[in-house]
Amino acid sequence: MAIDPKLTSLESLTLGEGIQKLDQGGQGVLFVLDQAGRLLGLMTDGDIRRAILRGVSLSQPLTEVINRNFLFAKAPISKKAAASLLREKRRRHLPIVDAESRLIDIFFLDDFRPNQEAEDIPVVLMVGGLGKRLGELTRSLPKPMLPLGDKPLLEHIIERFRDQGFQNFYLCANYQNEIIREHFGDGSKWNVKINYTLEPISLGTAGALSLLREELKKTFIVMNGDVLTNVNFRSLVEFHSEFESKLTLAAKDYQVTVPFGVIEVEADRVKSLKEKPSFTYFTNAGIYVLEPECLAQIPNGALYNMTDLVDSYISKGDKVCVFPLHEGWADIGRPEDYFAKKKDFEN
Repeated sequence: MAIDPKLTSLESLTLGEGIQKLDQGGQGVLFVLDQAGRLLGLMTDGDIRRAILRGVSLSQPLTEVINRNFLFAKAPISKKAAASLLREKRRRHLPIVDAESRLIDIFFLDDFRPNQEAEDIPVVLMVGGLGKRLGELTRSLPKPMLPLGDKPLLEHIIERFRDQGFQNFYLCANYQNEIIREHFGDGSKWNVKINYTLEPISLGTAGALSLLREELKKTFIVMNGDVLTNVNFRSLVEFHSEFESKLTLAAKDYQVTVPFGVIEVEADRVKSLKEKPSFTYFTNAGIYVLEPECLAQIPNGALYNMTDLVDSYISKGDKVCVFPLHEGWADIGRPEDYFAKKKDFEN
């Protein structure tokens, strides 16, 4: 069969170029070939995240990141045998090669069964904040209902989850929650199910989760209601599962440039002088994956932030993973952020 060229790449590409091709392919995997069409390796979303955490630059060769120890099968192989192998090895894709290792076909697990995984994963959206940083903009509207283009910010968020197969939502609301409830109702207009958890007082970025202990019995996503991103949320959950983490937080790199020459001193001597150096940090993106056992750590009905929960796990030595974002991401928490994103939608 003809293989979609969006799923393959030549080995000469950089990591940055490979990420663009991976996004275009839409299957979460890129198959890397040599000039003769022989399969050298593959790159998944998880491979990219691990490379970013190691400090690999997007300008480095793709071949430094690809997985060369991958599951494959030699032709001929039946669809039934391919499906059985994928289920046995718990993989999502199976490249098929000929006797010369040339890629001739690809089987995907989703071709053999309906995708129920995303539908079953609850999504908790924190939409109860007062939006004080936005000043007059949130005097008559809760922050998640600020318009972007022809619809509110929160509608964009829900639609992006829905388009990836997520259907089960919990909105933790407080400030002017009636506006949110009146607009979204039970979610049926968007072909999703929306439940509301009303905070008696503002409970922070995690406190409202204490009200959902009976509902959240499996791995779930939590996201702030003022964040826009085109990340693949299923990839985030798979990353969390792969590393067997209790709590995973998404992070976006943020660069700070010092506008002066920075002096490094050793005793009374200048060790180095760097002119306007730049430093890159991972910053909290406001997107998390949690196991239900995390809920036991959250106090009942009290102000509690996600940073408090993360700190509690770190202090106990428990595993907290970071999922680096290379996709678009925006926080709509300040007036300048909102107006910049509003202009993007208008254009």
